[in-house]
Amino acid sequence: HVDARLPLDLAPAAGTSATEQHQDIQLETADATLLGTIADSAGMPVGAARVEVVGGVGEGRGATSAPDGTFAIQMLPRGEVRVRVAATGYPAQELDATASATGARARLVIQLGGAVEGVLLDARSGDPLGGVTLTGSGPAGATADATTAANGRWKLGPLAAGAWRVQIAQPGYLTLAYDVDVPAASSPGETSVRDVRLEIARGSLLGGTVRDDRGQRVPLAHVVCRSATAEVAGDADGQGDFRIHDAPTGDVDVVATKGDAAGSTHVIVNAGDEVLGLSLEIR
Repeated sequence: HVDARLPLDLAPAAGTSATEQHQDIQLETADATLLGTIADSAGMPVGAARVEVVGGVGEGRGATSAPDGTFAIQMLPRGEVRVRVAATGYPAQELDATASATGARARLVIQLGGAVEGVLLDARSGDPLGGVTLTGSGPAGATADATTAANGRWKLGPLAAGAWRVQIAQPGYLTLAYDVDVPAASSPGETSVRDVRLEIARGSLLGGTVRDDRGQRVPLAHVVCRSATAEVAGDADGQGDFRIHDAPTGDVDVVATKGDAAGSTHVIVNAGDEVLGLSLEIR
C-alpha cells in the first residue's frame, strides 16, 4: 500500500475525561509500476538519470535509468503521476506519466538545454574577479548559480531554453543584472551562449545624520540613495546616523523620510568614494 496522510480535527474534551473520535483510513493499493524509457529531444536514450515522483501519495519514490534509458518505479497507485527527471548535462524537468498494473510503458522525453559562458571584470581596473557568485532566474521559475574562477571565467548551466536574467550582488560593488536569451544546444552540456563580458562597478559609501528643522537628531529615519540607474536603501540608527554601503555613483539624490516628514540632498559620487558627514534635514 501507499502511504496515507490524513489531517484530524480533534475537539477539546467537554469535561475532565478524554473523548474518543472514530476515523476510518482507506489505503490505496500500491500495485502499479511506472515503466518507461527516458530519451532526449534528439532521440538519444538518457542513462544515469534520476527519476523521482513529486507530489501525491507516491512522492519520493524513484529510480535511476539504465544506460539504454529504461527505468521502473514500483509500489505506486494506479494513474497519473508527476516525476522530476535530473540528468547530467540536462536542465532538471518535470513530466507527467501514468503508473499501470498492466505493464504499459511510458516514453519520457526531456529537452536539451543550453549554457552561458563569460568573464567577470572590475569595471574600473579591468581585473578579473574570482570567487563571485552569479545567480540566474529563467523560465517557469527555474534557477541556477555559478561561481567565477580565479581568472573571472564562469559558466552557468545547464539551463532550460528561454529568457534568463543573470544577477550579481557582490559586497563593495553595485548590483548588476544581465538579460540573455539562451537557445538549446545541439548536445547535452554544450554551451550555447559564449563570450559574455560582465563588468561590475564599485559602489560608494554614503553616510551622515538625519535631523529635524530644530536640529534634533531623528532616529530610525528611512534613507534612500537614488541615481538614474540604481537605488539602495537603509535606515538610520537610534541616534539618527546612517551609512549606506554599495550606494550608486554619479549624480545621487539622498532622501530621508520619517512618517510624513521628508528631506533630501544631492551629491556627485565617484566609484569607490566614501562620502560621510552628509546632513539631511526633514520637515
